[in-house]
Amino acid sequence: MILPRTAVIACEVFRDELEHLGVKGCRFLEQGLHRYPAELHVRLAAAVREAENECGRIILVYGLCGGGLEDISSASAELVFPRVHDCVHLFLGRRPESVCADGKGSFHLTRGWIRYGKNPYTEYLELRKRFGQELAHWSCAEMVKNYGRVVFIRTLSEDNPALEGEAEKFARCFGLVPEQTAGDLWLLEALLAGRPDPMVGRLPAGSGIRRDQFP
Repeated sequence: MILPRTAVIACEVFRDELEHLGVKGCRFLEQGLHRYPAELHVRLAAAVREAENECGRIILVYGLCGGGLEDISSASAELVFPRVHDCVHLFLGRRPESVCADGKGSFHLTRGWIRYGKNPYTEYLELRKRFGQELAHWSCAEMVKNYGRVVFIRTLSEDNPALEGEAEKFARCFGLVPEQTAGDLWLLEALLAGRPDPMVGRLPAGSGIRRDQFP
């Protein structure tokens, strides 16, 4: 699926899906860097510099992530990236329905977000050990006060009730509505295969990613 002399740099939330699609030797950065776009930018730039010495093409499995990808460039390799603002689009294969019926937002989770990352529910469990239930719950409830539901995206057939159960615990803990939806990896597959698509951006060596390249 991956073209020769191609490196893949991805957020760790995509680990299971990329392994499922047969991608080997991927460079993973830890989940959570999207919260700090400046740090994400520094880490991605360093990963690109390391990868460009070994290949002629670098695939970035990242959305714009609050501007973290802006101005990322390679001196010697072509950059390929999805023209989406966040990773949810890559898991769904479409623009997410971000607002639910009550006008509040939708918090999306995948197996990778649960297995390799943090979310307000896991942070609540950690804080509860240190500060007690009341303070921990209040602190983390503030993170999700503008959300109305938690949507678990099933991306692989082996997604299991335990993962879905974690998403439901998250929702119930903060009084949100738990939901599930089927994912679609077509955009991720198109990105990896180098297939021409309006949602896949390509830049020659020496050109930087621009914010206006993301619809």
